[in-house]
Amino acid sequence: MCNLVRKLNAMAFVLAALCISGTILANGAEIDLRLNVSRYDDTQSKVYVNVQVRYDEAGDITLGSQNYRFYYNSFALDLMESESSSRLNQSYSSLVFEASHKGIEAGQVNQLDFDDELGFANFSIALVNNKDGGIKLNRHNGWTTIATLVFDVLNVSDTYDIVWGRDGVTDRYATAFVQLGEWKSQTEEVSMDINFYGDLSMNHEELLEVTQGATYKVGPNPTTDFVRVTLDRQLSKDAQIIIIDLNGRSVLQEQLSAGQVDATLTTSELSSGTYMLQVVTESEILLTERIAVTR
Repeated sequence: MCNLVRKLNAMAFVLAALCISGTILANGAEIDLRLNVSRYDDTQSKVYVNVQVRYDEAGDITLGSQNYRFYYNSFALDLMESESSSRLNQSYSSLVFEASHKGIEAGQVNQLDFDDELGFANFSIALVNNKDGGIKLNRHNGWTTIATLVFDVLNVSDTYDIVWGRDGVTDRYATAFVQLGEWKSQTEEVSMDINFYGDLSMNHEELLEVTQGATYKVGPNPTTDFVRVTLDRQLSKDAQIIIIDLNGRSVLQEQLSAGQVDATLTTSELSSGTYMLQVVTESEILLTERIAVTR
C-alpha cells in the first residue's frame, strides 16, 4: 500500500506539472489539498481526519462550491457519514455524501492496488450565499480546515490509507476526481486547478501517537431541558459546543473559553428528536456525541 501512495504522490506531481488536474482556465487559481489526522480516540476506536486546503499565491480568492472524492482501505476503516461534518460557515450548505461504497475488490479498480478491500466516498459542500460569496483565502491563512471525516478503526492494520480521487487514478468511476470552485461574482463561479494532493498513509503506531486530548462526559442523555458537557481537564484553547439537527443545521451553540472544564446548554426549545453534539475548535472536532431530546 505504501508503494501505492508513493506512486500516487509521484503521479500528482506530474499532473500538477502538466497542469492537467481539473479544468484549465486562462486565469485559473491553483490550490493545495490534503488530509490531516487531528486526533485518534483510542477508547472509541475513532480517527478524526481533517480535509484542508491552502492557497499559496498572491492576493485573495473566495472559495466556492466543492466536490470531494476519495478512496480508503475499508478492511481497516469504516467511514461514519453521520458523524462527519463541514467546518465552514453559514455561507455554505452542510456536508452531503452523494455516493459511498465499501468492500470493492481491488482487482475491479484499475490503477489502485490496495492490498485490502477498497472503500469509495463522494461528498459535496455547496456555496449557498451566491451574492456575497464564501470564505476568503490567502497565503497568510495557511492550511484551512474545510471538513472533518470520522472513521471507525475496524482492524489493526499495517497502514491506514486515504487517497484522493483524481484524473488517472481509476477508470471505474469516470469522474472520480476532486473539483473546487472559486467564487467570482453572483453569476460566475470557475473551477480551480489542484496543485498538490496530500494523501494520508500511517501505520498503527503512528496513529496511537496522535494526541487524544481531553475526555468528555455528556448528560443527561436522553434529556428534556438541558445537557451538560464535562471535561476531565481544562481546555487548552477556546472552543465551541454545537448541537446539529439531522439536516445538518446548527440549532444551538455555546462558547467555551480556554481553561473551562464544563458548560450547560438549555435544550427546552428544541423539538423532540435526535441531534449531534460536537465540541470544536478552529482546527478540529474534539468530540461528537449523539443525543436525544424527549418531550
